[in-house]
Amino acid sequence: MNQCNSQAHDSLYLVDGNIVLIAPLTTGQHQIFRVHQSVLSKNSPVFKSMFMIPGVQDREMEKYDGVPLVQLPDGAEEVESLLRVLYHESALPFRRLDPNTPSLVKKVLTLANKYGIDHLRDRIVEHVEADWPQSLRQWDLLEAEILAMEDTWYTYDEYNNGPIDNYLPEPASAIRLARECNIPSILPAAFYHLSRLSIKDNWRNPHTSNMEPEVPYRNSFCGNRTADWTILSTQDYICLLRGKTKLASIADRLFSASHVGNDQHSSNACSLSQGRTLLADMRETCRQSPDILDTLRRFLGRTALKNEVCPACRLYIQMELRRLRHAIWVGIPEYFGLA
Repeated sequence: MNQCNSQAHDSLYLVDGNIVLIAPLTTGQHQIFRVHQSVLSKNSPVFKSMFMIPGVQDREMEKYDGVPLVQLPDGAEEVESLLRVLYHESALPFRRLDPNTPSLVKKVLTLANKYGIDHLRDRIVEHVEADWPQSLRQWDLLEAEILAMEDTWYTYDEYNNGPIDNYLPEPASAIRLARECNIPSILPAAFYHLSRLSIKDNWRNPHTSNMEPEVPYRNSFCGNRTADWTILSTQDYICLLRGKTKLASIADRLFSASHVGNDQHSSNACSLSQGRTLLADMRETCRQSPDILDTLRRFLGRTALKNEVCPACRLYIQMELRRLRHAIWVGIPEYFGLA
């Protein structure tokens, strides 16, 4: 090793360490870490097996500062991120709903996968999954929380913090993290959220310059959610288009089952008994909606259902709306080609 082309890390070169790791920097130099074999072996079966290989402790093995030296192919920044977490687990950059979470945890997660540090991977995945719901109930709860945030965001001091999208999960980076680090569980929610957005609403636009008071409101200030469209792969765009096409046609399944007959209406004022087009209007609204789950949810809370239809028809409509919402959620992996 060319020691003139290497530099010891400021805080991760521990004088009582008994193993030296060296990793390349992007500058062409190398970063040197001096740490403890026991810490690495305790957390990683890969490192544990490496240190058990005959010759690692051999006197003829290359040494640095008197202790065995292991050259790693991983980038120095990635190794630094991993070591910081192994020595100080609080160093994990966790903030709930942070749009930057994928980029912040990717380095650590990549090496946790590579070196079999399952407890660290599990903790990171659990945090990421919390931002991308695994059930329809969790989805509804998160949507309600975000809606409440949006209602008050520009009323109080939060306005000074910039667009609300700075504080909400971003789908494209989550999809990329899921693909590269094997977290398929977050793909359905991330792709569905992405399908609701317009490609005109680019996450990078309002985030690349400071917001000045005289600058007109950007998309995120108008309540639009955004995505970093530039980082999606061709395959991901294919999945997205497939899902959007399927969601646009799924409204045809709404009210496909027969409902109560005319002699079963409990009120003569019932819209359905009078041949009105309430069901057809609801179906068409769902067909045109970019967010069918939200549209169906709003129909469930629609006051008009209490005023325009009889109890028997209202029960039928509510059952159909709930049935389709559940079917859509369960079907998202298939719709987007993720299954």
